[in-house]
Amino acid sequence: MFALTNTEIAAFLALSAKRADFPLIHANGGIFAPQRSRKRQFGLKDNTWRSARELHAFGLVDRVLDANCDPTSGKITDFGARWKEHEVMPTSFNIVDVALQDSAVPTIDQILHRPTVNDWLRQESTGRKSCSTNENGSAAVHVILAP
Repeated sequence: MFALTNTEIAAFLALSAKRADFPLIHANGGIFAPQRSRKRQFGLKDNTWRSARELHAFGLVDRVLDANCDPTSGKITDFGARWKEHEVMPTSFNIVDVALQDSAVPTIDQILHRPTVNDWLRQESTGRKSCSTNENGSAAVHVILAP
């Protein structure tokens, strides 16, 4: 059984490297990796980097909220106008060290099968997974494939 996919591990390792390079920035507001840096420094394509959403859903990283982003989806509000003004910034993340102290398989099993309210909110904010309760009262996870 795999607890994280290869793309999720790659995204996590890139975030870990950025945190090691910029510990004060991580501590004071979150780290990010612009597209050019992701490709040059880590060889990551955009679809691999999007796995950071799943890391957020599993509680391994927190997405730092931007006042100009939708807090649930992370989408940039008024993207066109902000792009023209050079105000579009990459999403910043904080690694959740406490989450790394737990064994991954039981933690992910708990998130997928017995989610807490916080787990539901994180999963909903990724736009890719959602939780619900089925007829017998147990949680069900619905995977929504992004276009």
